[in-house]
Amino acid sequence: MSIIELNRYFQVDTTTFQSKGIVIFDFNDAKSEEFIENYIIPFRQSYISDEDLDYEVNNGINIRKDAIENKLPTLPNLKSGEFGEILIFFLASIFICPDANIAPVKWQWKEHRDAPCHLTDIMFMKCTNDTMPQPTDYVCSIEVKAAATPIGPKSKKSKMNDAIKDAYKDKESRIGKMIAYLTTKYAKERNARMAKLVKRFDDATTVHFNRHINAAIVVEKDSISYHINNVLEECLAQAQKDRIALFAVPIKQLKQMYERLYSITPIKG
Repeated sequence: MSIIELNRYFQVDTTTFQSKGIVIFDFNDAKSEEFIENYIIPFRQSYISDEDLDYEVNNGINIRKDAIENKLPTLPNLKSGEFGEILIFFLASIFICPDANIAPVKWQWKEHRDAPCHLTDIMFMKCTNDTMPQPTDYVCSIEVKAAATPIGPKSKKSKMNDAIKDAYKDKESRIGKMIAYLTTKYAKERNARMAKLVKRFDDATTVHFNRHINAAIVVEKDSISYHINNVLEECLAQAQKDRIALFAVPIKQLKQMYERLYSITPIKG
């Protein structure tokens, strides 16, 4: 996939909400247009690879625009949610798991454009040799919640509460299911190497590996303080107890950004 220099657009802020243990990926709103233009190709590749796109076009199955458009969701809630997931996927690949060598682009595997993805939102893994596990091998899971609709000071809502609760589900059960799912997917693609690398993680009792559990939100920038202030104490306690790392991405005019991206990707992707 194409690489986008996210550090041109996002800065890591560990101080603003340090008291709640939340790291902010602070977006430079002044570079919004530039970001969208540079993000179109990586965003499109999250839904359909260059190879699959070329196959459809070169074999007369679809013109390029239609081949791309057929992969993108049409439902507003899916657009918002998947924009958030894909953005966190790219941010994590740079800032959280830069050494991962297994990074499934699961949006390419959707059965239908308006069907949600299965199980854990995002998973990265590090394993270089499936027959010789290393103590540095890890699984990193990330649950993502997005909210483009602004909330005000009277609201009691917080997407972070939802993200923490689902991250806990990952820790308790979904990581194991996700490993089985990914192994099957890679095997079906006749990618034996990746299938074996993933399968290395299916036995956590006899073969040690590290687990990094994360929860992230992507929300309208004007509402970020309300989402953070409304995080329940029991959720923060759960995150601390289970070592769930917390991240937030506030973006000004978030809804306009993802709507524009989805509209121009079939044309420019």
